[in-house]
Amino acid sequence: MKLEVGGIKEPVRLDVFLAGRLGLSRNYIQKLIEEGNVSLGKAKKIKKDLRLRNGDTIEIVLPPPGNAVAQPEDIPLDIIYEDTDVLVLNKKAGMVVHPTSKVFTGTLINALLFHLGSTFVVGSPQRPGIVHRLDRDTSGIMVVAKTSLAYTSLVKQFSNREVYKKYLALVSGDVKQEGEIETFFGRHPMLRQKMSVWGGLYGRRGTSARKAITVIKILERFGHCTLLEVFPRTGRTHQIRVHLSYLGHPVVGDKTYGGNSVLMVNERKFSVKRQMLHAWSIGFTHPATGRYLEFTAPVPEDMQEILEELGYGALRR
Repeated sequence: MKLEVGGIKEPVRLDVFLAGRLGLSRNYIQKLIEEGNVSLGKAKKIKKDLRLRNGDTIEIVLPPPGNAVAQPEDIPLDIIYEDTDVLVLNKKAGMVVHPTSKVFTGTLINALLFHLGSTFVVGSPQRPGIVHRLDRDTSGIMVVAKTSLAYTSLVKQFSNREVYKKYLALVSGDVKQEGEIETFFGRHPMLRQKMSVWGGLYGRRGTSARKAITVIKILERFGHCTLLEVFPRTGRTHQIRVHLSYLGHPVVGDKTYGGNSVLMVNERKFSVKRQMLHAWSIGFTHPATGRYLEFTAPVPEDMQEILEELGYGALRR
């Protein structure tokens, strides 16, 4: 696989660039580099901290999966669209996208391997076909690459911010202003499983923080909570959840970032078991045809029930 570097404002580390472009961990990328599976031009040996510039062309050899951890599992998929190149689906809340050190079964990867065949390997052997992710308890739309052409094209579109993404979020409190949120973004310096708007700014080796941009639009204000359309311009981990918490309006049910787990509506108590965040729409250029496609995932029942109780029934489609 070949990747061309473009659109960067300043030199960037090789491992950081590849991790972001391919959606893989930096540890895995560094292992590929150490094993000689990454090359740049005629250089026979390169280091993980090599600084890339616009115009550089990197060649990556992804090793075969060997004894893959993920195995095919007959898990139903809510498929919205599928052709020979791409698959668009509606991920249910509670499903992990790929196996982790703690979750080995029941993931989207297990379901895809059953649907597409156990020999399906496109892109990363650990995460075949995956070009972006949703958090475990975030529901909604995802696109999966079925061919190498589609994988390379979609990874590039996400990296260049050419993919249209719209989310639906029910947040705590009365949001009075819509617009753009732009902050630094990085891993929380103390709570390493969380992200923050100031994480990475004060590292021992200098700043590792990156910019994150989110646009919010108010759909309906209910007084004690607000329904938002959210458009992430960048794709940082937990970005929407962190930015809304930063505004003082965390997503309802998001315990990690301060969201209420109990919501009172018309004297009825809702026990919210997960964050009320739904990936609503996605738009991208088809890798093979060049046509722009856009898809929408129906609002899940748990979210729809709360919205209807609030008197907002415009999202039944």
